[in-house]
Amino acid sequence: MNRQEIVAELNAFPYDRAGYWIVAGGAMTLHGVRAETGDIDLGCTRALADRLAADGYPYRLTDDGRRRFRYSERIEIFEEWLYDRTETIDGFRVISLEGLIEMKTALGREKDLRDIALIRSFQTGKGERMEEQIITITVKTQGEPCELTDEQIKAWYAERIAALFDPKWGAPEITVDVERNPL
Repeated sequence: MNRQEIVAELNAFPYDRAGYWIVAGGAMTLHGVRAETGDIDLGCTRALADRLAADGYPYRLTDDGRRRFRYSERIEIFEEWLYDRTETIDGFRVISLEGLIEMKTALGREKDLRDIALIRSFQTGKGERMEEQIITITVKTQGEPCELTDEQIKAWYAERIAALFDPKWGAPEITVDVERNPL
């Protein structure tokens, strides 16, 4: 799931945003550390956990006695799972990068250690936000069945790609080349 898909999924989530925050891979995606994640993990308040249980969502207890809910195929919710603090990104509470490092250190799995290295690299400027990259696309057509002009094709791709990026980091430099190959 990319940034837009995460935001769309959470916009459809029917619970008050004050009761939950985004952690793990979803947080890395919203911070711009990585382009996508497999699912959305949320931390939540005890009050929201009580509401989820009352609404019939299944849960199991973690080793420390907190509830872990499977809300949907794409969303898992962990009661009171927060390190450090949250920040607001795209209107949602998101665990800080330092909190992510603490969380992933506590988990200690191989993939978490790789994520910590990625976050550290991102923080020190060795990693790039995907919004800061230069994008070049080459569109190749076969013959003349395409009714769009080269300029229309360039504009179409540039508009859709630009929509994927957060404007607070500036507009990406997008170059679209069109090559027409005769049949």
